[in-house]
Amino acid sequence: MKFLVTGGVGFIGSTLALELTKRYPAATVIATDNFWSGNFKNLLGFTGQFLPFELDSMEFISFLESSDFDAVFHMGAISDTTVEDQYLMTRVNILAFKRMVKVCLNRNIPLIYASSASVYGKKPGPNRLEEGNAPANVYAFSKMMMDRLTYETIAMAPSFPLVGLRFFNVYGKREESKGKFASMVYQLSVKMMKGESPRLFEMGEQKRDFVYIKDVVDGIISAYESKKNGVYNLGCGKAYTFNRLVEIINDVLGTDMKVEYFKNPYDFYQDHTEAALDESIKIGYAPKWLPEEGIADLIKELQDSSESQ
Repeated sequence: MKFLVTGGVGFIGSTLALELTKRYPAATVIATDNFWSGNFKNLLGFTGQFLPFELDSMEFISFLESSDFDAVFHMGAISDTTVEDQYLMTRVNILAFKRMVKVCLNRNIPLIYASSASVYGKKPGPNRLEEGNAPANVYAFSKMMMDRLTYETIAMAPSFPLVGLRFFNVYGKREESKGKFASMVYQLSVKMMKGESPRLFEMGEQKRDFVYIKDVVDGIISAYESKKNGVYNLGCGKAYTFNRLVEIINDVLGTDMKVEYFKNPYDFYQDHTEAALDESIKIGYAPKWLPEEGIADLIKELQDSSESQ
């Protein structure tokens, strides 16, 4: 077997690539990336291959056309929501995806890609697939267009295994290279492990569906193995406030750090995301990690990693 993972040095892509080599030890796993928001260190221990490509290049499409893949896991994208170059964002996210869909459709290669809960805009959760497609920035718009192409493609080719996964707030190990765009769970955990006070937008009552990377990777692989198609939510199915995150981290660390609040500068900020998962069971998705357990596991992994350095 042969798998391709785009965004392969990024947070989700690298974790997926490493897990694929474990679950399919006889398979060839190829990871590709342009290092937009990833680092080669995320693939330390990876037994597959790595190739550098720009997703919107014809060189990449030629490579895809000439290779016999059993599945393509498209995790690559410009995911920085503060990027203001709308042409660049849509070219890399939409046009590259359209070309990939054409190649995979012609060769009947399963294509599983990263969508985003940001497509729901400011509509409060629970977020259902048929509701609230009102993106507040060009990144979310690009993901909505990708999902729209997915529905159009499936309408024309009902048996084509094309799956979009709307990730909610994913957190876990290997986020360091994302810098200030790492999840709030990761940023708060690292900050508080150093003994620094947590900082939140006023007044910390915004709610998010925080989903652990181990559940997300399970969901991605389940989507492939299910041989289904469509668009699905991947979250933990429950919303937590940022204040609650701080409480959980304090409990795990045995500390009592107080929050410093400051004004939110983003007008596109979502106040409440929460994944409705009633459709997601169709692809075998069943999250196991609520933030109480996921954060404890993450902090243990970060502590173990720090001790081994």
